[in-house]
Amino acid sequence: MSEAEKEAMRAAMAGDAASHAQAREDLAGRSVREAEREAAMARAAGAHPRQAAFLDAAQRRAFGADDPRGDGREASLGDALGRRRFYSQRG
Repeated sequence: MSEAEKEAMRAAMAGDAASHAQAREDLAGRSVREAEREAAMARAAGAHPRQAAFLDAAQRRAFGADDPRGDGREASLGDALGRRRFYSQRG
């Protein structure tokens, strides 16, 4: 492959990389805008602020990251995995 062909290939790859980066930024910006729009719609619909906290707590409990020690702290991922390993090895 000649140097001119290599340079043309590099230029084409750089252009593709730039367009790909722009597409990723557009997608990320779109998802942020959609999340903001959904939050605004929830506020406009009169969603209770505790509802979001309830959903967050339910999701944490679903993955075993709730407060197993009773000291007001959430369990770490390692604690949750250790607890699951203990109960799964018990049979």
